[in-house]
Amino acid sequence: MASSCETVQPATLLTEQFNTCETEVRKLTDPLGCEVMRVNQVVEPDSVTTPHTHDGQEEVFVATTGGQISIECDVYDVP
Repeated sequence: MASSCETVQPATLLTEQFNTCETEVRKLTDPLGCEVMRVNQVVEPDSVTTPHTHDGQEEVFVATTGGQISIECDVYDVP
């Protein structure tokens, strides 16, 4: 487990493809030392993932540009 305060530079990590679609991400969960939630950075703007759910897992979404996110069939604009 990582210390309670980790700094990660996403650009230094390799990109990977989600196993449910062709979206390229940088997986930040392990480098940040997270144990309960998943943190991923979607690499390409306008990328779309296959709708899916996670039982017992939280997710963090950080937008670096504008776009949209769909949560439980509701679509929200992200400035």
